[in-house]
Order: sequence, then structure tokens, then C-alpha cells
Amino acid sequence: MLFKALLALFAVGILAALLLPLVRLRAAKLDAANAVTARRHLCLSGLVVAIAAAAASGFSFAGHAANVMAIALALIAAGVQVLYSIDSRPRILGAVIGLVAGVAWLLALLFCAMSLAFGNSPVTVALGDGLYCSETVYGFVTGDSGEETDLYQRYLVIDHKVYHQVHSDIYPNEPQPERAKFATALARCQAGVNLVYAAGAHPG
Repeated sequence: MLFKALLALFAVGILAALLLPLVRLRAAKLDAANAVTARRHLCLSGLVVAIAAAAASGFSFAGHAANVMAIALALIAAGVQVLYSIDSRPRILGAVIGLVAGVAWLLALLFCAMSLAFGNSPVTVALGDGLYCSETVYGFVTGDSGEETDLYQRYLVIDHKVYHQVHSDIYPNEPQPERAKFATALARCQAGVNLVYAAGAHPG
């Protein structure tokens, strides 16, 4: 219950920080310089929302490095928004929003840093007809470990995730209702991933 309450608090703080430039443009009487600054920060908020919405909808870049750069760009933009919130008026409200959003931003930054430091880059296998699969091994010494398998349709340089499966070595695995639909593709995916590891073509 406490964990859910903290998540809700962080979500509200982040949302408030992202919407603050729009609120200031609509409600406050800003001079020309402050109005330009607010519009710039509103563009940064739009960037963060766009990247987050694309990720939540299953869209990503075909290249792993491009996805890392997109996440880094979103984190930088969100960090700038946190600083903008702290400097906003009224000071007390800005400080509260900035503090909550700042803690959420630091946690997101820590999670991304740990994923880069301890995670493995995905093994990607082409299945034909624009369908690709990837397997990523995850895990920490003191936590959960396992593999994540994704199936996605590729459109030039954009991927759209159509299936996601997590196989945990510790916790019970929830049944996936769509698994039967993609059973053949998943079998081909596993065979291709095993060939990559057997050939020693992937460092993970």
C-alpha cells in the first residue's frame, strides 16, 4: 500500500513538473523573456511525454544505441524540467513539485544507470516478413534474474512490440494469453538465440 502511494506521489510530481510551463503560460502574466522560456520548457515537456508515450505503446527504434540515446535525451529534458519547477513561483509550491519530481528523476536515473552497468544488450534474430525477436538477460546478485523475450514488427527503422514475455528464475511466471498465437515465432526465436550463443557471437 505504501509503495503504491509513493508511486502515485511520484507520478503526480512528474506530471505537475511537466505541465507547469503550460500552467504558467495560461495563468500567469509573463513578460516576453519569461514567456519564451516557458515555451521552451513546454517543448521539453512535450519531448518527454512523446518518448514515454511511444515506449508505453510498444514503439522503439530498431537500433539499441538509438533507444539508449532517446532515453538519455528524455532524462536530460526531465532533469531540466525539475530545475525549472524549483525556480518557479510561488516558491513553496515550486519547491514541493521540484522535490517530488526530483526524487522520481533520481530513481529513474539510478535504474537506467544500473541497467546499463549490469544488464546485457539484447540478442536480436530476424524471423522473416519484418518480424524480429530479441532476448535480454537481466538480473542482479541480490534480486530477480531471468530473460525477457520480445517479438516486434519492424517498419524501416521503427519497431512495434507485438508480444512480451518475462521468464523469471525466482518468481512464478504468469501465463501469457497471446503465447499460443506466437508459439511458432517464439520457437524459431529461441532456436535463433541459441545459435547466436553457441557461435559465441554475443558477449552476454
